[in-house]
Amino acid sequence: MGSGCRNGHAPQGSEVQPIIREANIKVELSVSTTKILLDGDELIVFVNVENQGRGKAFDVNVAAPIPNGFELRSGIGTWKIKMLDAFTKMPVLVYTLKPTQVGIYKLDTVNVQYYNEAGEKKVVKSNTINQLLVYGLPKLSLVGEAFNGTWSTYVHTQEKTVKLKFTLSAEGKNAKYEFIKNATIKLLLPDSLDGETELFVGDVKAGETKTLESEYAILKPDNAIISAMLVYQDPLGNWHEEDFGNLVVVNSLPPAVEIKEVKVYPSPEELPQYVNSTL
Repeated sequence: MGSGCRNGHAPQGSEVQPIIREANIKVELSVSTTKILLDGDELIVFVNVENQGRGKAFDVNVAAPIPNGFELRSGIGTWKIKMLDAFTKMPVLVYTLKPTQVGIYKLDTVNVQYYNEAGEKKVVKSNTINQLLVYGLPKLSLVGEAFNGTWSTYVHTQEKTVKLKFTLSAEGKNAKYEFIKNATIKLLLPDSLDGETELFVGDVKAGETKTLESEYAILKPDNAIISAMLVYQDPLGNWHEEDFGNLVVVNSLPPAVEIKEVKVYPSPEELPQYVNSTL
């Protein structure tokens, strides 16, 4: 009967091994967006670190990536915490990146290094973000010309109609990531001209030029100054407006008729005197 009470005891002389409970660190990487505009918003990166195991994690060191084509704007790229208890999360780690050039980039793994309760060093990695797309806007220029035998930014005409031509150019290095979408030239016409005021251009990539022509009725003589507003979407779909003033001038005023009084000399009354003086 007495032997039963020894069941709960270890044999004499043996050491009781402490129970090692394993930490189970999970790390997750996420971003505010995977498409971003150069000179626009910054990319916000979130790192979630959680211990889903029963054991503690010690000297937890979190190193976050900064991809090529980006620079660190705020926050830091590494964090340290002395201990992460079982079934607890670190506060969300946040940092911001600013793109420095257009293209496609990858955000690599966040690496978390820690020691388990047995003092063994462990490293876990997060997911990656494989497609960070950085777009840019090309530099846009708009030129207006009118036709009266030759194309020019200033024409004089006595015709009843005038042809106008508008050339939109996009300057940039990378047509794949620098472009505008759904562009429309909205003309500001004086009331002396009548015709199409919205010219749809569509998409224009870096290095591309598009030209639109339209004919306008001249309703009355005028020195008509034509301006335009370019309305378009950036690669992310945001709308923009850009003003282009005094693009082209159509002068349809008739030439001024100059009336000069020409003195007929000499007048009949002056004739005798004139004759006398010449004799």
